[in-house]
Amino acid sequence: MAAFAQQTTEPVVPTNTPGAKAAIRAGVKAPKLLKSVEPVFPLDAPQQFKRTVMVAFIVDVTGTPQKVHAVNPKGDTFEGAAEEAVQKYRFAPATREGVPVAVKMMVVVSFERSQRR
Repeated sequence: MAAFAQQTTEPVVPTNTPGAKAAIRAGVKAPKLLKSVEPVFPLDAPQQFKRTVMVAFIVDVTGTPQKVHAVNPKGDTFEGAAEEAVQKYRFAPATREGVPVAVKMMVVVSFERSQRR
């Protein structure tokens, strides 16, 4: 049986996202992913299963994710696994005119388990 999880780390947030600390737009250089962590696939998942979790967070001025949470949560163990992985990410922070700024981001964490033949 193969089980894996993967995530994308490109910002998928519109530049005018409400609550953003600094919009990723002209004059703001987006954060750069330095370290990502593979999420742990929940043991209680069905044998054949696909699930994606959208995770929102703020990359602070030190490049550390803050306020990590699943978007539109369904209350399953995949959300917790995705949030735990994203909390361990590290970034070079976003900058405006060379000064670090906090920005809101979202990533998609994908889980897939399939039967090997």
